[in-house]
Amino acid sequence: MLDSGTSATFTAVARTVAFPAAIGVKMKLNDKIKARGVHISVFPEIYNPILNRLVILDIKMTEVYGLRERSVIKLEKKYNSDIQDIK
Repeated sequence: MLDSGTSATFTAVARTVAFPAAIGVKMKLNDKIKARGVHISVFPEIYNPILNRLVILDIKMTEVYGLRERSVIKLEKKYNSDIQDIK
């Protein structure tokens, strides 16, 4: 999964980590998740509604096979320049 944030407060981490967690919490509070205790989202009744909501928020998972070497190098360069910006 590759995502880019849009501002200092609407980051890729917020979109790909916090959004799914928040959706899960809202589902639990609205009694849409019946399971009790702590669970990872490997159950379809948990992850399908979360994935459906993420699509509405323009976040979707796309699998790509055979990523070209140039694309990998391009991503590595972007990652390395982002790391340098942080330092």
